[in-house]
Amino acid sequence: MQPLFSCIPSVYAEIEGALTQVRISRYLAAAKNDKQLALRLYVWNARLCECLYLPVQFTEVAVRNAVMRPVLRRFKADWFERPAFQNILPPRLAEELSTAVAKERRRHGLSLTGGHVVSALSLGFWVALLGVSYENHLWHNGMADSFPNARNSADRETIYLCVEELRKVRNEIMHHAAIFDRGPKGKLATVMDLLGMVSVETRDYVARLDTLSQVINERPRC
Repeated sequence: MQPLFSCIPSVYAEIEGALTQVRISRYLAAAKNDKQLALRLYVWNARLCECLYLPVQFTEVAVRNAVMRPVLRRFKADWFERPAFQNILPPRLAEELSTAVAKERRRHGLSLTGGHVVSALSLGFWVALLGVSYENHLWHNGMADSFPNARNSADRETIYLCVEELRKVRNEIMHHAAIFDRGPKGKLATVMDLLGMVSVETRDYVARLDTLSQVINERPRC
């Protein structure tokens, strides 16, 4: 449980200056202008984000590996160097891939592998590969099989929207957004549902590590 704490006005002013008044204002509103409570809410929100980090990490890795399976099947282990793969990418994604390959080649030299490149690409890259532009290239070439536990009615668009939601949740917690009043339980459910589409056992493992409900119940009060 988060311990009670307080600070003198000059210390609060220093903290507010470091975080900015705009960022603190969201918590001040929830705290009805109680500055000490606002700071405690800020810390509590960070703990909520912490609870989501592990599920998001597992799900992001599982999803990008799921997307990679048809890429490897069609373009082989050196997919990132093959013109056939590069040519199906729009300029933005082609540039991201080229930058990632160059960066990882500088780091790993001749030991560069596709795994190095995969980890260097953004989640947005993998979301894009689930887009309509790749329905024939990838979805019908085995990507649908990468989500074996999706509902029978789940099509490419459904999976795409789920992964896009994962990207949004990831960005919220990685950019330290306020999520305490934006349905953190719903965000977790979205992430866990997607993870289950890839692997039920992995979802169940992560679920056993969940502490979100406990932290929600520890919301600071006046």
